[in-house]
Amino acid sequence: MTDTSKKSILICEAGEVLLAALEFRLQKNGYNTKLAKDGEVAIAMIGESPPDLVVVDLEAEPLGALDLLKHLRHELKADIPLVMLADLELDARILEAFRLGVTDFVAKPFNPNELILRIRRIFKEDGNLK
Repeated sequence: MTDTSKKSILICEAGEVLLAALEFRLQKNGYNTKLAKDGEVAIAMIGESPPDLVVVDLEAEPLGALDLLKHLRHELKADIPLVMLADLELDARILEAFRLGVTDFVAKPFNPNELILRIRRIFKEDGNLK
């Protein structure tokens, strides 16, 4: 059962291990999670029930993070915060994401606590990490 008083975060990540780890960590810190293994599934889920925030891997396939970001900002005109996960060597694509309106960026590999702290900053929340 989903607690509707908690913020909802959609995680779009193809790697099953990272997806499960992010889901566990976000739930442990008080967030409801929705899971999508690619951008196409994420867009469908956003259309059905928009989350409060999206976490997406820049290299999500078949529909990548930049396509998802364009869809959110230009087609849906949605201002849903989007945090992108990406390897630093993808710097041109990271810069493009900022031009398209990404909210924040976390370099891979990353400490899950950094992601939680960035999400809390976006939601203007305080509190201890769990």
